[in-house]
Amino acid sequence: ALFAPWATRKALNRTAVIANDQFSFSYSNHFKRQNKIFSHIDINDLKSEEVLDFDTLDIEKIKKKNVYAYSHEEDRILENRKWSLYTCIVAEIDLNGEYFVLAGGEWKKVDNEFYDSVTNFIEKVLQESSVPPQYHNFKISDDSRNQNREEIFIEEYCRLNEDAILFDQAKLKIGQGSKDKEFCDIFECKKGELASIIHVKNYNGSSSLNYLFSQARFYCEFFLSDATFLNEIRSHIANSCHPQKAHFLDYIKDNQADLYGKDYIVKLWILYNRYKDAPKKSDLPLMAKYELKMTYERLRNILKFREVSLSMIPVEFKKFKIIKNGNG
Repeated sequence: ALFAPWATRKALNRTAVIANDQFSFSYSNHFKRQNKIFSHIDINDLKSEEVLDFDTLDIEKIKKKNVYAYSHEEDRILENRKWSLYTCIVAEIDLNGEYFVLAGGEWKKVDNEFYDSVTNFIEKVLQESSVPPQYHNFKISDDSRNQNREEIFIEEYCRLNEDAILFDQAKLKIGQGSKDKEFCDIFECKKGELASIIHVKNYNGSSSLNYLFSQARFYCEFFLSDATFLNEIRSHIANSCHPQKAHFLDYIKDNQADLYGKDYIVKLWILYNRYKDAPKKSDLPLMAKYELKMTYERLRNILKFREVSLSMIPVEFKKFKIIKNGNG
């Protein structure tokens, strides 16, 4: 089983979750008694932290238990940001040749043809690429925030790689929209090679992976089609202090008509805890596989990007747990 909080706000036209890098989580909201705050959600905590009594466990008890978001900025548990524990559990079961998924608190049978098409894509079409070992095992814990943050990996990668420029948390605009877009996390362009558009996410369950894949599809499409976005990307590079910025700007043409997907590789990087087994692409949640399939088909078949690949990168996670005396 996987484990992730679900929400209903829209992001990139897809259902998204509250990001783990914005909030931590608690399984209680006591006013006077202690609350334990965790940096990320882990289904193993339900037993190890005695969140549930497994000796008397039933579905109704799981449904009555809540998961709460904890705001570091406000230093409190947010009563209005909570989910039933049951709706947070994502499970996939193969039973007598039929495939079933639990998500959002509902069991659903998966159509056999749909399941086969997604599975065949993952097994036979999707490429996995390796990332050089010098970029493995970075510590990504932020002790000041009691969180593991992918931005630490991204910044360290760009610091060590002279061919890479940071786009994570860049505030860019698409069309007449607000200036809050990113393009990618890392843009890498070695002389004599195709440029790479790299998106990075911690392995935190189905919803965070869905966001990674849909975000890549969204931004890559507007990169090739929106003149405002292209100008914002080029301006971000031009205004940087990167020693290779002239090369980057020479590669990314300033005329929309001169941009072609075939000149770029899209890389989707998933960061996982080095102390756990490396996830296999076949182990990804079914709906994340489907989101990845849609992203791949859009980028390769329609927009004609040269490659779309997936990588699993080990990093050093730290399990943060803090104790708060009551809430407020």
